[in-house]
Amino acid sequence: QTCALPICFPVTITINAVIDALKSIGINNPKGYAGVIGNFSVESSLDYTSVGVNMCENGTSNALGSAQWCAGRKAKLQNDCPQNTLDCQLRHMVGELKSPDYSRLVGILNSAQTPSEAANQWQRIYEIPEIIDSKRANDAEKFYSGIKCLR
Repeated sequence: QTCALPICFPVTITINAVIDALKSIGINNPKGYAGVIGNFSVESSLDYTSVGVNMCENGTSNALGSAQWCAGRKAKLQNDCPQNTLDCQLRHMVGELKSPDYSRLVGILNSAQTPSEAANQWQRIYEIPEIIDSKRANDAEKFYSGIKCLR
């Protein structure tokens, strides 16, 4: 089935792959999926090859990938994923979500009542941007209806 998502983005990322990665660690809430995808849309326009959309906190290094990883997290991503593929980035994300720093997100995303709530929690705990913004939540709400179509 072909579906038009409510927002057009580069086709270099597969939304189903993001959802499958989240499912692999026990996230089963479409609102949670939309929250993560809404964040990735702001971080990288859903382009896993994206470099430098966001500057890292030290201002000297461009962020990298779907989640625009920075600093030590970027270095670990580059070590784990020398070829910088989408699959490897998603495996890296899953590894981070299994760590004590981020593992609580599984329950938070599973219990999110709205895509906005999931996006806000992901932003606050996983992405940790300098400025908390509403665009991520707005994108998550828009993606929620598209996700139901894709699955």
